[in-house]
Amino acid sequence: MQRACSFVAAVAMSSSGWCAAQQPCGQWLDLTHEIPGVGGQVYQMTMWDRDGAGPEQPWLVVVGSFELAGDEDATQVAAWDGTRWRGLAKSDPRSTNRCVYAVGTYQNQLIIGGLIDTWDNQFAMNVVSYDGTKWTPLLDGPRGAVRSIREFNGKLVVGGEFTEIHDFWNRAPALHVASWDGTSWSAMGSSVVGWVTQMVDFQGVLYAGGSSLSRWNGSAWESIGAGFNTIYALTLHGGELIVGGRLAAAMAGSDPSPNLIRFDGTSWRPLGCAKPVVSAGSLGGALLFNDNDKGMWQWKDGVVSAVTPGREGSALSFQTIGDSLYMGGLFTTVNGVGVLNVARYDGVGWHTLGRGFNAGIGSMTTWNGKLVVGGDFTHAGDFSVGHVAVLDNGVWKPLGAGIPGQSGPYVSDVEAIGSTLYVGGSFPKAGTVASPNVGRWNGTSWQALGPGLGTAVQAGAVVNSSYYAGSNIAFQGSAGV
Repeated sequence: MQRACSFVAAVAMSSSGWCAAQQPCGQWLDLTHEIPGVGGQVYQMTMWDRDGAGPEQPWLVVVGSFELAGDEDATQVAAWDGTRWRGLAKSDPRSTNRCVYAVGTYQNQLIIGGLIDTWDNQFAMNVVSYDGTKWTPLLDGPRGAVRSIREFNGKLVVGGEFTEIHDFWNRAPALHVASWDGTSWSAMGSSVVGWVTQMVDFQGVLYAGGSSLSRWNGSAWESIGAGFNTIYALTLHGGELIVGGRLAAAMAGSDPSPNLIRFDGTSWRPLGCAKPVVSAGSLGGALLFNDNDKGMWQWKDGVVSAVTPGREGSALSFQTIGDSLYMGGLFTTVNGVGVLNVARYDGVGWHTLGRGFNAGIGSMTTWNGKLVVGGDFTHAGDFSVGHVAVLDNGVWKPLGAGIPGQSGPYVSDVEAIGSTLYVGGSFPKAGTVASPNVGRWNGTSWQALGPGLGTAVQAGAVVNSSYYAGSNIAFQGSAGV
């Protein structure tokens, strides 16, 4: 929210006059709409059951190029607990190479992979584990990007673009796939043909796909099939292996649309898709898949039909949890529903994950180490917050009664001086106290700033521990703090 103004009068101050959110790819993210989700592209997702057979519910974990998940600081790793987003990682200022591409689990621990040189202020070698409390790099690992993670036969298996595993002193060949036994890394066979982005366990056999399709026979990799160009999706459905991507006609016989095929362990059969398939997942009796032109489809009972008329952006990952299918990628709408890069499908319709503000945010600042926002909004999710809210342990909360009024009042500036928060905008009261257009919150109650200001505050700043409020008047005077 921007409002035209000419800067003028003084009242009292804060440390941060503006705030904005930026996606890692250099695109600005509009935060003025109530669109829940994560603030950037989702590459992969997985279900993480932190306590195994314990009573806690599994979390949906997503990784990608984002810095926020819902209201949480969540640098490239976030979890949806069924109610709200949780940030599992924060930015590491020492990192010069940090991109998380893959996520999986191993012995109830969360595993992430990518191009990672430091994580949580620790040196890393592209693979890191998380036990729910602390992050631990799995050192001496792959020397190159990790794109896929899978637990198989009691070991952690990773695939990607690497050709070696190594520590500071020693290197060993590991062409595109390596395994971790809980103590050390080792190569897995001599070679997989081409780089690996997908792995799946089908009929007790590990399949790896990327620039080709291979399977592990227990001692070596075997190349299977023919005519693969690029594989983007490997999943299981109806007891069969599903392969999607840019596939050649030879793979599916005479079918002219061979970009989605199925394998029963012996023979290949086409499912058909005229456009390259970028992701696929299974929900109940339906196989759902996305093409590279915003279309989402389902194959059920031998019939292909459209699930949605389209989406704004790309879908890269699926994860089934219970009776829901979660989709992640880079998109803002699915079937007309406003979402932000992650959505849930229940077999009937699409749903958002979490909720944001019901109207625009005009100003942000840091107060007592917490984020405070002001704007036109009156609610954060289902909570009434009265045009100003503080993010406390991942939850938006009101400051007392806030700035009352449903329509008309707004907060255009929030600033902090020490433990005192100052707000400016267009309103007659701060809480229950008459305080025209300016007010302050001392941590427990709202207070007036003298007689207030006679016209709406459009902007503010802090100079030498004084709060300056700008309006379209010639001069309003100042009030000491």
